[in-house]
Amino acid sequence: MPASRKDIINAVRTATREALESGKLDRAVVRKVTRQVRRNLKEVERVIARDLRLSMNATLASGATVARVASGMLAGIADSLARSSPRRRR
Repeated sequence: MPASRKDIINAVRTATREALESGKLDRAVVRKVTRQVRRNLKEVERVIARDLRLSMNATLASGATVARVASGMLAGIADSLARSSPRRRR
C-alpha cells in the first residue's frame, strides 16, 4: 500500500476514533459509511484498471500501425532502388 494511502487511512481512523469517543458519531452510522466507502473504492479501482487496460491496448495498436506503415515505406524505397538503373562509375 502506498505511503499516501496509509496516511489517509490513518487520518480517517484517528478522526473517526476521536469523534466516536467524544460522542459525536454513532457506531452503526460509521459502519454503514465504511461499507459504502469500500464499495465505492472498489468500483473506482475497477474503472481505473479497465481504463488502463484500454489505454494500453490503444497504445499497442497504434505502435503496431506505425510499424506497419514504416515497414511499407521502407519496402517501397527498397523496391524503387532495386528498379532504378545502376549509375555508371566514373
